[in-house]
Amino acid sequence: MLIEAQRRTMKSLLAGENWSRSGWVFKPWIGSRGMGNLVHFKAAEKSLSVRIENSCVPALMVGFCQALAELAFGVESSGYQWNLSEDGDLSIHILV
Repeated sequence: MLIEAQRRTMKSLLAGENWSRSGWVFKPWIGSRGMGNLVHFKAAEKSLSVRIENSCVPALMVGFCQALAELAFGVESSGYQWNLSEDGDLSIHILV
């Protein structure tokens, strides 16, 4: 439920003027809010892979990345897989 709420919120905030297709633009945004350190961002034809070190709010970051992927690929919905390692690294894979 939290992931879906974050996805919807971020899609509305990032739509229009606030949207940039470069994921690295969000590295300082994530870091300055204490949400972790973006260390991997790769968009493929139908997917987005992200890794964030020291992620303290994984569900919010999954929703955030899901919103980014949906805006970038121009789709209304997507699927996701995520894993939080013992050392706090969050791996997210969004499928459109």
